[in-house]
Amino acid sequence: MTNNYNDSTSSLAELVREYVRLIDRINHEHAADVLRDLDSGELMIALGTGIFYAREVALMCRPICSLRPVENLIQKTAMRLRHTAIS
Repeated sequence: MTNNYNDSTSSLAELVREYVRLIDRINHEHAADVLRDLDSGELMIALGTGIFYAREVALMCRPICSLRPVENLIQKTAMRLRHTAIS
């Protein structure tokens, strides 16, 4: 049980870092906010903030940026969260 929890937690933390990399391309301050949440142990807050900022950043820089990478990452997040809930 503990291993499943730790695996799920590290998997979600890696997703948060993917959001940070996406966000950091456009807005370093937002990326730093998400990392602060993650570093303080607030994984789910960091994940939610990361999703919010990633969509915001992608919408702000359209048409230069595509929403596709953000949408793909959100789908990946949903699948991981479903897997975490089942485990």
